[in-house]
Amino acid sequence: MQLPGVTDIQKYKKRHKELLYNRSHWEPIWKDLCSYVLPQYGRALYPGFETRPRRGDDDMVTSWPTMAARVTAAGLQSGMTSKSRQWWRASLPDPEMSRFPAIRRWLDEVTYRMTFVMGQSNFYEGTYGVWSQAPTYGTGVTVFLDDFEDVIRAHTLMIGEYALASDYTLRNNTLYRSFYMRTWELVNTFGKKNVSRQVRNEYDRNDTEQWHHIIHAIEPNDDRIRDGRSNRNMPYRSVYFEADVSEDDEGVLEIKGYEEKPFATFRWELAGRDDYGFGPGWVVLPDCKELHATQRDRGVGIEKSVNPPLQAPVADMDKIVNAAPGGLSFYSGMVSGSGGGIKPLYEVAPDLNGIQLSLSELRQLIDQAYYKDLFLALMMRSGGSAEKTAREVMEIQQEKLLMLSPALERADEYLDDAINRIFGIMLRGGLFPPPPPDIEDQEITIEYVSILAQAQQMIESAKIEQGSAFIAQLASLYPEARDILDPDAIGEGYLSAIQIPQRMLTDPRVREQIRRSRAEAERQAAQMAQMQQIVEQGKTLSEADMSGQNALNALLQGAAGGIR
Repeated sequence: MQLPGVTDIQKYKKRHKELLYNRSHWEPIWKDLCSYVLPQYGRALYPGFETRPRRGDDDMVTSWPTMAARVTAAGLQSGMTSKSRQWWRASLPDPEMSRFPAIRRWLDEVTYRMTFVMGQSNFYEGTYGVWSQAPTYGTGVTVFLDDFEDVIRAHTLMIGEYALASDYTLRNNTLYRSFYMRTWELVNTFGKKNVSRQVRNEYDRNDTEQWHHIIHAIEPNDDRIRDGRSNRNMPYRSVYFEADVSEDDEGVLEIKGYEEKPFATFRWELAGRDDYGFGPGWVVLPDCKELHATQRDRGVGIEKSVNPPLQAPVADMDKIVNAAPGGLSFYSGMVSGSGGGIKPLYEVAPDLNGIQLSLSELRQLIDQAYYKDLFLALMMRSGGSAEKTAREVMEIQQEKLLMLSPALERADEYLDDAINRIFGIMLRGGLFPPPPPDIEDQEITIEYVSILAQAQQMIESAKIEQGSAFIAQLASLYPEARDILDPDAIGEGYLSAIQIPQRMLTDPRVREQIRRSRAEAERQAAQMAQMQQIVEQGKTLSEADMSGQNALNALLQGAAGGIR
């Protein structure tokens, strides 16, 4: 029986090849997206990208698709994970528990400390890399490792650096990432005794600049002993090994584990059981190709108009022609008319207006696919006024926001895994105060309060407003319509939709007590008013003139007669 942690290197190499084979079906379109949309993040698709950097943008003649992708990335960063504003907070599954002052203070402290660590580390650099890649390539991945100085270290991988696999829930649970390290880096990182014989020999003869292919395997540790205390018995297994070592007993650099999944993936959209996602870049790739081709044709047309192909008599083959502007060339024969001289081979008159119209249509299609208008409305200021609120964004871009909602909800999966990983690292490091006894065994939930999250919630609040306004109008004709709606449910639903914290709401029991007190006060006030009315009536009677014939006297006499 093989002990947990004792590794068969060939098993991991085999798994890596299988994952690469599955990934190979995705690579052709990734390379096209690299060539026509986002070359800076596609370099890993080509061998030796770390030792010989390559952009992969040989076919690009316009930056329009790249700029559209950058607007989307900036919009996601500003709208979902802005460093300058609160975009998440720790909560509990039971909102009632969060209202207790001690628990609320502890949750707020957890949120503050994690937010501080995120800001001090490279967390936001990592998220921006994911927001940059996922809309185009469909997938973005970040590995979160613990760091001695900054608590966490985010490694956002480029497309082509990794291979993924998913579990039965369709969530990515396996990551094999590929990278290169120099000889001296390997020895300094993993120790001389753990590297292969080849690396040790290179290090001993001071040949330390040689590159070596390294694989980092992260996968569920199904063989672990549940009550084990070793780092090799954690829920996730981590194995570093040299990919190019042929010996069966060499190449394993490090074996350890993680308490929670150490990486987070964002897949823009899924189809079936795909391990990778696809995004807007997939949809408009044909338009991006046509845009580049049309832009290239436009440039060729302008160049031929300015510098057209020429023809000249055969007799002038040995003549030197000065083709520069204002250039002077000498010929022995006539240069005018059809008898000779240099003249255009054919008239070049490209329809630049038609080409420009085609370019505008293609650019509009690309902008629509990347939700450029939505993100510009989110980020930009108008006429010097303050930044648009979530309500303004919702009112202007409600349709596009609804189309974007599935992708934003999938982004929550990435953020959930990231925050869970950071929380675990900080918890084990003792960076949180002790929790209140009432919630020691409870899980922490995440509540997103970013601009985009609020804008999504505003759609729900608009529905509540419309429904309430309709019932109010209906009740003006049919008063019994007021009984349709529950005021408490409407109020709580609306406040929740606009992200009012639960701690600001009164407890339902307190609310009921307040209402009983108010009803009792109103009853007492009504009684006091009635008594005051009786007193005033008595005072009026006492001061009335009873002599003569008047209405009051007649009334009293009638009353007396009635008694008889």
